[in-house]
Formats: sequence, structure tokens, C-alpha cells
Amino acid sequence: GAAEASPDLPIGTPLGGFSSRCKALGSTSKIDNRDSAYALSFMRSAGVHTRPQVKVVWLEVGGEHLVLIKSDTIYSFDGLVQTISEMLEAETGLDLDGRVVMSSSHTHNGPANFSDQIHFYLGGDKFNPENFQRYAKIATDTALEAYAELRPAAIGQAWQKDWDPNDRVYRDR
Repeated sequence: GAAEASPDLPIGTPLGGFSSRCKALGSTSKIDNRDSAYALSFMRSAGVHTRPQVKVVWLEVGGEHLVLIKSDTIYSFDGLVQTISEMLEAETGLDLDGRVVMSSSHTHNGPANFSDQIHFYLGGDKFNPENFQRYAKIATDTALEAYAELRPAAIGQAWQKDWDPNDRVYRDR
């Protein structure tokens, strides 16, 4: 099954990865002087140009489940993965311990104050419990939508030796 959604986070949520927007590092790129309850040490966002996405693929083979979540965030956070896993287990009754994987696109256009780990504050502002819960809920709801959409499928792979004999694709790598 597969599903995707846009997180519904409030305007004012700081965007991740813009460490130069941290007050301690100069607060560059200051957009305006509005206040936000969602930004503490970072400059707040002032609008939306392109909404970040959460995309989920839920696989089941022989009773074994794997939930793959791709988030448009600057980083992933194990506390968020754990909470999403627990929420999914509560909703489905399945044992998903170690079966929920979250990757990040490393966008600088997504929220970042969902981690309570101090070393992430420099890249994403201080922890905001409300945004943490909002993000966990949207990821969980999107995963449950993917679970509801489970359909039989086949996945295959192939290997082609010397598929780029003139080195046109990988010449600069």
C-alpha cells in the first residue's frame, strides 16, 4: 500500500537546516518581526511556497510487515520513529518493533523542531511538543492509509552488467 500527505503545521514553524537563521549565529535572513509560539531560537517561517510531503509505502510478505516513511525534513529522529511505531501498533494490533523505517529528504523547506535531542537544536530550533505530536499524527495517519490500501504486488530486480559501456552516465562520479 502507498499514501502521501502534507503535514499541517502552523505558519511560524521554523524551517530546518538554516542554522544562519539561529539567533545565536546572527539571525540572518530575517523576514519580518512577527512573533511565533513555534520558533524559539530560529527565525520563524512566514508562509508556504511548496508544502513538504510525507510518503509511506507499507509492505507485507507472509505476515511480516515493513513500513517505509519518507519525510521532507532536514533529519530523522528516533524518538519520532518510536512514537509512530507505538501509534501504529495501537491502531493495527501488529508488532511493528523495528519495522518502521523513516528516511529524510534533507530538505531545508520542512519543519525541524520535532526532536528533543539538544544536538539537533542548531539545525532545527528547540523541541516543540505540539509540532512533534502533529508530525507523529500525520505520519501515522498516512501510514494507516497505506495499510488500508494494501494490494497484491510483485517486486523484482535485474542486473545488467556493463549497461553504461561508454561511461556516459557515471563519468563524473
